[in-house]
Amino acid sequence: MHPDRRRRTRELASLAREERWEEAYRRLALYEFGHEIRMGLQLAFLRPFCTPRMARTLIDAGTLVADPLKRAYDTGLIIYECIANGLDSPAGRKMIGVMNRAHRGRGIEDEDMTYVLCAFIVCPLRYTEWTGWRPLSDVDKNASLNFYRQMGRLMNIKVLPETYSEAERILDDYEAANVVPSPEARTLGDSLMSVLRDRLPGPVRPFARPLFTVLIDQPDVSRALGYSPLPAPAQASMRALGRFYGRVNRELAPSTEPVFEPGNKAGKAYPHGYTLDDLGPRDVRVRGTESG
Repeated sequence: MHPDRRRRTRELASLAREERWEEAYRRLALYEFGHEIRMGLQLAFLRPFCTPRMARTLIDAGTLVADPLKRAYDTGLIIYECIANGLDSPAGRKMIGVMNRAHRGRGIEDEDMTYVLCAFIVCPLRYTEWTGWRPLSDVDKNASLNFYRQMGRLMNIKVLPETYSEAERILDDYEAANVVPSPEARTLGDSLMSVLRDRLPGPVRPFARPLFTVLIDQPDVSRALGYSPLPAPAQASMRALGRFYGRVNRELAPSTEPVFEPGNKAGKAYPHGYTLDDLGPRDVRVRGTESG
């Protein structure tokens, strides 16, 4: 292991002993496993598409179909603004307010909100488990758990997991009971794929759907979105490639630059950068720092 990576891991453990979970997660998501968690958050973002009830709610909201590029980028940028600045910062409070207003009055069930929160806790780390440069630790899992538990409190989510293992159980039990194909899920899956495909290198784009079924790593979720999973040997090869990527990175010096910096350009959605007032559906964007 590169000595700088070893040093950063020790610093995370020190933050955990001091119960500075928000700072620990910030370092985890922006530096320690920056690229892995960024991809994992994208995989968490598509989870609500996979149940008919939530898919209908998202279709009714309109923005995912009318402007999937902005909707996809906004969700990621809102989360990263909270991570980079802190949940209790002016930017964090403003982003929590945008999320609260976006969900208000949509008729979203309490268990659906808990499920989505657990997806953000668990999915990025599950992806990191097979592509990351070191095994996950309890520090990593508790940092993710505690960051999103605090976000859940600020969003008035009624049921929050007490442990990382409980978050995994809630995620898996909900999906076993609720994930089934639907026309709405297929529509949302097609909209999202139009965005995700553009983020891949040109030669890989024709294979975007099967590639993402490997990343999702849950055949039922892939099928609900209308994505056909690759044959088992091909999936095994892709996973082996991911593990090899992690082993190579283990010996390389880590980047000193974070994977996200507030206000910077963000793909085709914000090629010249953005302000906080640009983020979120038009009908819920307001100036200020309120979190309600």
